[in-house]
Amino acid sequence: MNAQDDHAIEWLHRSAAAAPGAEPFTYLLLASAYALNGRQAEAQDELKRYLSLSRTKTTTIAELRKQQLSLADNPKWVAYNERLFEGLCKAGMPEE
Repeated sequence: MNAQDDHAIEWLHRSAAAAPGAEPFTYLLLASAYALNGRQAEAQDELKRYLSLSRTKTTTIAELRKQQLSLADNPKWVAYNERLFEGLCKAGMPEE
């Protein structure tokens, strides 16, 4: 775990608390961050929360990869998303 990830988790929680249910993507980011930091139970809880929302349209890593990487091909954006996908895989999001 690193301080940057801890900071991200803290701010993601603040965002979710400020507007509960307002942004499903927040729960995906939390799931990934927790999983990348070895906090598997919390990662799975956040992934379940995301998948349970009625507004959730993207339910696999393949769908998310297509969606996210269609936005830009900047190397930093691609690297950011690959790390996101890695965390979501560890959290238990299906690949296909």
